[in-house]
Amino acid sequence: MQALPHPAAPHAPDAAALQLPPGVHQAWLLMRWAAERTHRSKWLMACAMARLQLLMRARVAARVHERLALAYPGLSPRQLQALLRDNLRETAYAAIDRFRLWRLCEQDLRDQIDLHGAAILHRYLGRQPLVLLCPHFTGLEAAAQRLTLEGPGMTLYNPQPDANVDAVCRAGRQRFGVQLLLPVGASLLPMVRRLQRGVALLLLPDLYHSGPAAPPSRLFDPSAGTGPLAAWCAARIGAVLLPVTVLRTAGRYRVTVHEPLPDQAGGAAATSDALCAALESLVRKAPQQYLWAQLRAPRTAARAPLANRP
Repeated sequence: MQALPHPAAPHAPDAAALQLPPGVHQAWLLMRWAAERTHRSKWLMACAMARLQLLMRARVAARVHERLALAYPGLSPRQLQALLRDNLRETAYAAIDRFRLWRLCEQDLRDQIDLHGAAILHRYLGRQPLVLLCPHFTGLEAAAQRLTLEGPGMTLYNPQPDANVDAVCRAGRQRFGVQLLLPVGASLLPMVRRLQRGVALLLLPDLYHSGPAAPPSRLFDPSAGTGPLAAWCAARIGAVLLPVTVLRTAGRYRVTVHEPLPDQAGGAAATSDALCAALESLVRKAPQQYLWAQLRAPRTAARAPLANRP
């Protein structure tokens, strides 16, 4: 199956086109300037930002330290601190580099982001319901941008509290084709219909969200969990679950589509447990490039409109 054509979209709209207020406009220009520096310059900026977080004992650094300690109880304090430092650096680099990714044209995205496992992706894309499971690696933005070039897709999206920031995010993420950003907590019926028509769902399975009533699985430790939506899609509508990882080496990204998760005889609960085990295995291969700060304790899942549907 060939990648579907996309209308030309060389760049995301600039700050003036988005009509940003002066303060946000200046921040946009600063981040865009930083994103266009060399890889070494961006890495030095990321190291400085990480050091500042550690010196100021920032709340996010404390949260990451807590998650790492729970996930790697065998590490010494020095090893844990080194892993925390590396993770904060990678997170800061990704925050800077996303402004460059949002401005790359299609050919540059293909040249600078390597896609491995494309044959696995196109084995299912457009042929049956497909859910791409992309954990919160720091290069997640690169993975999403690259995968949008392979065919129609959609994802769940929580609008940013600030309307100006939300406009920037949407402009950068919806450049190629109609990439539907479904609001978190909305009815799942439109999503299911699009899945059945061959539109792939890019899902962040390690981010807990309200979904069909099902027991959430635990990820890394008893205090963090995943939502049941991916397992529900596999059990109820026969969706194929493809794990996707993205890792950065210098200024390049490598997006890998892995073989699908095997079918589980135990239904949604067994599928969710298998999914968590697979995610843990993938994250442990590069823990410094995983966004540990986003892991949250699971909330009580609200019954979604499709929970009682056959």
